[in-house]
Amino acid sequence: MHSIYKKINLSFVLIVCVIFFSACTNAGENNHESTNEQDTANDENDAATVDNIENDENDSGQEENIPKSEFNITQMSIGSIFFKSSMDIDSSIEKEVMETLTEFNAVGTEDGAKLTLPEDILFDFDSSELRSEADEVIGQLVQVIETTDDDEVTIVGHTDSKGEDSYNQELSEDRANAVLDALADKGVEEGRMTAEGKGASEPIAQNTNNDGSDNPEGRQKNRRVEVTVHGFNQ
Repeated sequence: MHSIYKKINLSFVLIVCVIFFSACTNAGENNHESTNEQDTANDENDAATVDNIENDENDSGQEENIPKSEFNITQMSIGSIFFKSSMDIDSSIEKEVMETLTEFNAVGTEDGAKLTLPEDILFDFDSSELRSEADEVIGQLVQVIETTDDDEVTIVGHTDSKGEDSYNQELSEDRANAVLDALADKGVEEGRMTAEGKGASEPIAQNTNNDGSDNPEGRQKNRRVEVTVHGFNQ
């Protein structure tokens, strides 16, 4: 009887061991499968990361190949006037053209841009001989003119109303021709340019005040040379 109980106990122990061993084996397989799945997922993530890095490097390379200086301006505003043009804003010469247009109060015309040059930066009072300081202004005008393709340049001289009309007419013509000659000396084709004088016939300010007194500021504004660069805003 005792031996029978002993065999039963031994069998029970063996069964428990078999069950425990089976459970451990299954758990090991499950853990191995989970580890493999996790490793596979990590590999896929690593591959995706590498791809993203490569794509970023390619994108960076493409951005570096873009010429940063080629930013075209289709319209530029000078005062209340819009000029249509195509300029590289990183070009120092074209920046200087913009500054010249602003400095000389450029306004748009039907087919170009008109710059107004005050008398005192070009001539001494009552003189048609260009001052030495005017050489820089002539250079600025040349830069503006060179942005067009052989289009016409019109130069018009104006005076105030003080003095005889005939004298003012002659003075305005002489001043316009002086500017034309200076531009030609700087390389602008003379055949592109025309010069004329309007005397005191087209004032832009009052020569006298409403009470009849003299208006020096108004007369100074009227003493000017206007240079129209045709084709500039086409």
